[in-house]
Amino acid sequence: MRESSIESICIFGSVARESADEHSDRDVLVVAENPHRRKELGNCWKEKGWSVASFSPRRFQRMVDKGSLFVQHLKLESRMVEDEAGWLAETLERAVPKKSYEFDAMASVNLARPIERFNPGLQLSEVPLSADLAYVAVRNFGICYLADRDRLSFDYSRIVDLLGKEFCLSSVETELLLSLRAAKSCYRKEGACAQSSLGSVGALSSILSKFFLRKPLHAIDPRSPVRDLGCGYSTLRDFEASVIARLGRLPSESDIQSMGLETIWRWVTQPREYTWQVRNFAALELGKGIEGSVFR
Repeated sequence: MRESSIESICIFGSVARESADEHSDRDVLVVAENPHRRKELGNCWKEKGWSVASFSPRRFQRMVDKGSLFVQHLKLESRMVEDEAGWLAETLERAVPKKSYEFDAMASVNLARPIERFNPGLQLSEVPLSADLAYVAVRNFGICYLADRDRLSFDYSRIVDLLGKEFCLSSVETELLLSLRAAKSCYRKEGACAQSSLGSVGALSSILSKFFLRKPLHAIDPRSPVRDLGCGYSTLRDFEASVIARLGRLPSESDIQSMGLETIWRWVTQPREYTWQVRNFAALELGKGIEGSVFR
């Protein structure tokens, strides 16, 4: 089959599982070779309120070859919307997981490292970014940790339940982890959250350190330089945490303009876009934007 003829769309996540609620994203995958057509399809779904993941067939195949758990997620739970040539269904059918995801699970600690910039005594409702960061770290860790034990799960509540039993978490700790989903949703949609997260930054860090026992979280100077955390995604999130920790609030449009980093902050607020675009972003360059601004 010629790649130029490939055009496939599927929905996945909570909508495909029929477990969506008010905090759920509506996730859709678009695979098409023609970049203009891929963008056109993606924009069409975005206009309807969907969160779009779009790939060329070649890039998607590379993910399959690497044993991506995102691909396993699609194989397990996706629902086809358009796949006339059958390319996506056949590709998913052939996809097999890696032998081990232990390294991926432990690497998830870098997703949580930006939390170290916030005072442990603060409530998560005061720094909702911490809830957002922790949600991503817990979900990523849980998926990888459980996959390494042949227990694939992509539902956050189920992941927390299984991790709670595995790590002997108390009911209070489990409830704190469950509350992250609502707080994360509020942060992403509104930039703030109500009293939807039941605990402090310190309590959250303590739970995360149980998962990452060999690399526990430790509070750091919030004004310390932006750190290179191993990938562009985590490094940019440390930049995000650095800006908010210094200001004590979300930055205003004028704050961001003073740094000259409007494009970067747009990626910060639209993670679906920046995950690919900032894979190799340098911590030093991000730090320069802060040090040469009103945050000094």
